[in-house]
Amino acid sequence: MKQMKRKLLLALMACVSLLAVAQTGDTHYDRKNMLTFVKDGMFFTILNFDTSSKSGTVEFGGYAAVNDSTAAKEGAKNHSGIVDIPETVTSPVYSGVNHDHYEYDATYTVTAIRGDLFRFNKKITEVKLPKSLKLIEARVFDGCTSLTTVTFKDGVANSKLERIESHAFLDCSALTAIDIPSTVKYLGDPDFSSREGGVFEGCATLTEVTVPANITVIPNFTFKNCKNLEKVHYTGQVTHFGAHVYFGCQKIKWEDVVPTTITYMDNEVFMNSNLSSVDFNRIPDLKRIGNGVFWNTQLTTVQWPAALTEVPYNTFRDCKKLTSISGLPSQAGSWDNVTKIGHDAFNQCYALQTITLPTALKTIDDGAFRSCTSLATVNYVQGLKTIGNHAFANTPAIKKFFFLGSVKTLGDFAFQGSGLTCVHLKGDMTIGIYAFENCQALKYVEIPKGVSVIPTGFVKGATSLRFITIGEDVNTIHGDALANCTRLKYVYMLPSTPPAVQDGEGASTSLSDVDGKDADHAGVKVMYYVKSSALANYKDAAGWSVAADRIKDEIPVKMSSIEYAAISRDFPIDFKDATKPVEAYVGPSTYWVDNSRGHIKLLRMNKVDAVPRLTGVILKGTPGQTYTMKIYDDKSTLFDGAAANYIKDVKEDTTMVTVEHDNKAKYGLMADKMLHLLNDNSNYVGGTSYVEAENDIDQSSQAKIMLFFNDDVVAGIDEVGTMDDDYAVADDAYYTLTGVRLEKADRPGVYIHRGRKVIVR
Repeated sequence: MKQMKRKLLLALMACVSLLAVAQTGDTHYDRKNMLTFVKDGMFFTILNFDTSSKSGTVEFGGYAAVNDSTAAKEGAKNHSGIVDIPETVTSPVYSGVNHDHYEYDATYTVTAIRGDLFRFNKKITEVKLPKSLKLIEARVFDGCTSLTTVTFKDGVANSKLERIESHAFLDCSALTAIDIPSTVKYLGDPDFSSREGGVFEGCATLTEVTVPANITVIPNFTFKNCKNLEKVHYTGQVTHFGAHVYFGCQKIKWEDVVPTTITYMDNEVFMNSNLSSVDFNRIPDLKRIGNGVFWNTQLTTVQWPAALTEVPYNTFRDCKKLTSISGLPSQAGSWDNVTKIGHDAFNQCYALQTITLPTALKTIDDGAFRSCTSLATVNYVQGLKTIGNHAFANTPAIKKFFFLGSVKTLGDFAFQGSGLTCVHLKGDMTIGIYAFENCQALKYVEIPKGVSVIPTGFVKGATSLRFITIGEDVNTIHGDALANCTRLKYVYMLPSTPPAVQDGEGASTSLSDVDGKDADHAGVKVMYYVKSSALANYKDAAGWSVAADRIKDEIPVKMSSIEYAAISRDFPIDFKDATKPVEAYVGPSTYWVDNSRGHIKLLRMNKVDAVPRLTGVILKGTPGQTYTMKIYDDKSTLFDGAAANYIKDVKEDTTMVTVEHDNKAKYGLMADKMLHLLNDNSNYVGGTSYVEAENDIDQSSQAKIMLFFNDDVVAGIDEVGTMDDDYAVADDAYYTLTGVRLEKADRPGVYIHRGRKVIVR
């Protein structure tokens, strides 16, 4: 009976011991209530005891002369040199109330090393492990900066090790190599949502690791800051990388550390590493990546896989050498499948100059291309709906961004500090505050129909802005919308009802904030142009009184040193009511003629009384004279042949390209009263116009077009004498009334043929 009670007591104590292990989780700090003993100066905790075999398992718990866990831990932290853990130990089994009666010797197998045991010990240099060991608990060797070697005394092939817990070798900066037994099933915490992991994090001299076949998940931080790591051999089917797995690794290459079986990469896997190339073709089963996977790496080019339809936030942030991203040629769709570019995805990609956005793209999130200081060209197709806050902020190289009409939301500070020279918004959209603040190269802005509110700080600080057109649906202009636009001179107000004008940050209105605020432009007063029918409403409207004397319903145009001027304006213009007589012409066609000047091209001109807004015209008047013309109210087409007008408007200052992709050539009006072929990079000022014609003549500085005015008719001419009849008969050409020789008269008009007036209808 007494023997039975003793066996029950031992079994019960062993169960209590096991229960304590289960309740403390992966790291165990205080086991005072467990069965413990000291053998050869080493401290052990009994994990299991079998009374029938008089054997059990223990955990190695440090060095102590007395049976005390605190002393054992202190002994471990002060130990130096080699840690040699035995495979088995023997210890007497005691009984009695005070454990003072020796019963028999028991043999224990060492199966675990207590967590946190050697943490921050900077004296140990080598660890020898028994083949019986199954568990290395969390942070056992954390911070052991002198540890260089970890060996299995009976060979790695005989080891029974199953699990190495979180941060077991964290910051073992002198550890150069380690063999992981093939029996190991877990490195760190297998729970993929856990923040634990980092078994080899900070092992700065570790160069090569072989991962056993049982492991399918590489937990968070496993190789973080292993700065000399070059190769990781994956012998099994690893499908998941946890967060920060290769964070800060300076010598890794994609093909040496990424298994072909990967399906998911968690956040910031390669962040701050020197990874210089990626090959998504090598991981055909990839389905998802987390945020910031390539943040601050050395990537230069990337080919995107078809399976990833979103670029998560911070994906390429601070990739300062990245120059291009495109789809994988081997995968149909690939880059074009992407529907969203996450916030800060390309933030501070300083080398990125051009990007063609995916055709399926709907959203550019906050800061996506912020501070891409070399980004000059952004191409996209209809379908983009949202441009987030700061999406293109601080992008001084961007000169043009074409809003295609699908964008419905333009975020706060979206293009703040960009290099845009003109902004043509299209369609109905919501515009965020300070969307174009401090765009100091901006010279022209157009607010489209469908936009009702101009937000606070809209173009604040656009110090080069001269023209802005306010769309007809705008009903509110918020404070500081036009503040510190020190060169602003012309504001074209299309709304028939004056918009409400809100106070700015300094309790001054949007209108008064723009009047000559810097020394270079002191006294410059902004002119507000409105339709004639709305003039009285504007002058009387609340908030507009500060500018009442500068609200006009007519537009002045000054002729240059010749009698011709090529212009366009943001309003329909009525030339009949000009303060002084002026003639306006459009150009429906060009054609070739031969005359005394040789083979030359003519621009046929038709006189018009009025034109719609943004229509190129050529004015004919007195050199140096200023003409004031009425703003027209009618929005309909005001003349026939508008679509065929060869005279194209220049909305804002722009750099011309002589021949565009449509094979059209550009001609500008010069002082000799002819249109000359423009050179590439010719600068044209907003509000002017040029002639666009087919590129069918010599592309040289001598290429010219003459103006031919169809209304140059001298009434009453019945006959014109010639030098002699022989010449008249021999010369079968037609002449215009201005003396231009034609091979044939194939246009309606009045001509001279063989000395007589001919009317061609």
